[in-house]
This record gives sequence, structure tokens and C-alpha cells, in this order.
Amino acid sequence: MPTAAVSGQGFDVIVLGALGGIQDGNLSSYLIRPHGDRNAIACDAGSLVNGLKVAQDKGVFGDVKVPEGSTDSVIGHVLKNDIKGYLISHAHLDHVQGLVIASPDDSNKTIYGLPSVSAQIEQTYFNWKAWPNMLDRGQQPHLKKYHLEDLKPGETKDLAGTTMTVTPFPLNHGGAESTAFLIESGDDAILCFGDTGPDEVQKAFNMQTIWKAVADKVKQRKLKAIILLS
Repeated sequence: MPTAAVSGQGFDVIVLGALGGIQDGNLSSYLIRPHGDRNAIACDAGSLVNGLKVAQDKGVFGDVKVPEGSTDSVIGHVLKNDIKGYLISHAHLDHVQGLVIASPDDSNKTIYGLPSVSAQIEQTYFNWKAWPNMLDRGQQPHLKKYHLEDLKPGETKDLAGTTMTVTPFPLNHGGAESTAFLIESGDDAILCFGDTGPDEVQKAFNMQTIWKAVADKVKQRKLKAIILLS
């Protein structure tokens, strides 16, 4: 018997930045949330506040209501309340710049990454040299704005404050470890890639592993989208 096709409501994806490299203000970052649910996760955060401003200018947040008495703008409210955490594929600057710069005004939340990525975020950025340590580990004192959560390859983890889970898959990116994130909510899934290249070039089997992992979801129409970051 063929597998029955399943189609849920899917996800809302808000592009905060779509490019890599040197174009400041439009660096890789995608806000992902189940359709109809305001609780989101950011897949990479090269651009953050600027991306939120561009989205607001395009009317994306027209339905956002800032609570009475709050001093936050719409952008500030979305940053602090709607974004529940960050999935960081790798620690290159064009994928974390917006997160680092926005951290003093952000709310407490979790940064998720493979151990090698978490270590780079801790050692390179939040080290009291490049920037104050907003983490709950690393160079003292810890300001504890962000909880740094290590992910295990192939192991599914709940994303705090959301109805979503994430399963990370390691990638190679020019000698750095990168990540593909399989994000799921109910029966729906979306696959968000960090920077990488073909297995033949990277001399690995990472892409093959990912395609095997999502093959059934594709057949059942549960995989709603694939995002390839640059």
C-alpha cells in the first residue's frame, strides 16, 4: 500500500537576511514559526534588528500589538518576545553578527549549536574582548543573557518556548563544521541548511546522510521547504 500523503499548515518563514559575505544588513537569517503561531526560532542571525526593520517596513508585523505600557517598539517586541531562540549553523561572522550586536537589548533565551559551533561563539565573540560575555559559560563574569545549548548530531531536541523540535546534521564548510537543521512541528518539517558544498567536494557523506533522513518526509509531503543559506 502506498503511504498516504500528509499536508499540514506548514510554517511561516520571514527572511531577515538572504546573503552571505560582505553585504551588511542582508546577512543570512531566517525567522521560522509554525503557521499561525507567533513563537519563532531564528535559523542563523547574520542580520537581526535590521532584518526585523526591513520586514516591518514591508508590513510583515502589521498584526503585532505591543502591550500597553511597554516601552518597546514593534521591532523590540518581536525581538524580545517572538524570537524564542537561535539555531546557529556555524560561527562565521556573517551568520552571527546580528545576534552579537543585538544581545544587550535582547531577552533571555537559548542559542543552539553543535559543540564546535558553541565553542567558537563562546571563545571568539562573547569573551570580554570582542564583546561582553552574554552567555552562561566561558570567560567570567557570565551575564547569562543566553543559555548556550550543545546539540548532538542526529538527536532531536525541543526548542524552548515553541512547539518545534530540531534535529541537527553536521556539514563541512571549508574546514569549519556547519549544520543543517531539521525543524519539526507536529507532522510538518522544514530543513534549514548552513553553508556547505557537495559531498564530492567536501570529501564526506553529510549530504547523503541528510537526504536519507528526510526521504520519508518528502514522500509523505511532510517536508514543507528547504532553505539553503549563503
